[in-house]
Amino acid sequence: MATWNAARRCFDSEQCPPALRFWALTELGAVSDVIPFPVQEIREQAALRSLCDRQRGDGSFGEKDAPAGRILPSLWALRSLTDLGATADLEAWASCADFLHENAVHEGGFAFDGRRDGVLSCYTGIFASLLLRGADRRVCSPGATREKFRADAHACLDWLEAYQSVRYRERDFRDSRAAEWGSYLERRFGGCFAATSCLSGVVRAGEALLLGERLALLPAIREYLLERHVYQRRDGGVIPLWSKRAVDEARAAAWLSSSFPLYYHVDLLEALHVVTASGGYDPRLTDAVLLVCGKRLADGTWSLEHKTRNEFMYAPDRVSRKRGSRWATFRRVSG
Repeated sequence: MATWNAARRCFDSEQCPPALRFWALTELGAVSDVIPFPVQEIREQAALRSLCDRQRGDGSFGEKDAPAGRILPSLWALRSLTDLGATADLEAWASCADFLHENAVHEGGFAFDGRRDGVLSCYTGIFASLLLRGADRRVCSPGATREKFRADAHACLDWLEAYQSVRYRERDFRDSRAAEWGSYLERRFGGCFAATSCLSGVVRAGEALLLGERLALLPAIREYLLERHVYQRRDGGVIPLWSKRAVDEARAAAWLSSSFPLYYHVDLLEALHVVTASGGYDPRLTDAVLLVCGKRLADGTWSLEHKTRNEFMYAPDRVSRKRGSRWATFRRVSG
């Protein structure tokens, strides 16, 4: 509570984006009264209007002629719209989500290139999470549109529960063996479903399953992360998120830095949140918790250490190790 009280003033101001201010003041219990979701303020944001002006008639974003070439730009645009507070009530959000569902989803799995053998669990988790946030019953109007996107999200969660690999070397953390989607997942991109499951995919699956309140696979995901102390190799070094073998220690540790917006890779805080939100404290969390808490600034906020530079991604805060970031702080105190 002391941490939240010290950081509160960065949210309780007119300079704070309206959706972020709403989430911070309500979800963190900063106000006792029920306050309405600031729909009009959200729609009047210059950043949201600017993004919507770049949307194509079919709901997609990007310059390529082929729909498959616009899948990833549209996914990052959907993330930006969602971070800005847009929901399924906004036509721009709904049409973008529809485009992605029609062009990227195969039996619940999200394909970054539109092909069945392009389905990856990290992107499936990202898309499911965005759908659930945009169709959140707390802020989105009731009706068929909202429930349609929630159903689309749960189809993605079905895929994750059926196929997501949760293995670390010789140990499989799942109660029952995952179904087989395609052998390419064992070798492409460093091996998403190799002998040791890709950490980004496992974390993204965990985040989506938490949002969807689908609990069956979460104990396996939690134990997989705890077994690795969230971010550590057996020798105490940092687990690299990249598949290249010759990754130096500095690059391997880059994902421990606070990020916003989040790209296809995860950061330490996202992985830590999956563990803490799916169970109680465990001593194997200590190193990760101390690493996060040790970066708190004197004014009670946290700085933004990294941000993705992508033309369709909303990235309002500056990277600075000395200046607090609203988004970096919110991600810590809300987790």
